[in-house]
Amino acid sequence: ERFEEAEEFFRKVLDGYEKSLGPEDSETLRILQNFAVFLRNREKYEEAEKYYVLLLKRQEHANGLIHPDTGSSWYSFAKFQNTKGDLAESEKACRKALDIRSQLEEPDYEDIGNTQLLLAEILANTDQEKEALKMAKAAKKSYKITEDEELVGKADELIKEIQSSLESK
Repeated sequence: ERFEEAEEFFRKVLDGYEKSLGPEDSETLRILQNFAVFLRNREKYEEAEKYYVLLLKRQEHANGLIHPDTGSSWYSFAKFQNTKGDLAESEKACRKALDIRSQLEEPDYEDIGNTQLLLAEILANTDQEKEALKMAKAAKKSYKITEDEELVGKADELIKEIQSSLESK
């Protein structure tokens, strides 16, 4: 019951933001993305997908394609598709997010690394281990730029898993 209350609250807040700030205001888009993630986490995939599609359309219209928020929305959509089990769509969305994030004037290497790591996981799960290994190594390189050893370690773990999988074939 509490989740239903939270969902109703999200709808009211989103409606209020859309009416007062406009549908493409950055705060409205933030609420829209959070609501889509909320629905994803509640496994309401069909409804979540509608909000993600709306979010992507609004982000691109409001900010253009090459914008940090647009890249973030595409990454979130890729995670959604991955959670839902649609690995082909997840791969497409992840590649789009990576393309956007790589073209930013001031790239955020943690975001790029996160996107590369997700893409490596998707590729590994779709029997594309060689490409997955390259992507995991690219993620490690991006994480090294951030000097975050925990993230570097996360990439190293995936690299070892993929290498082990390749060796067993």
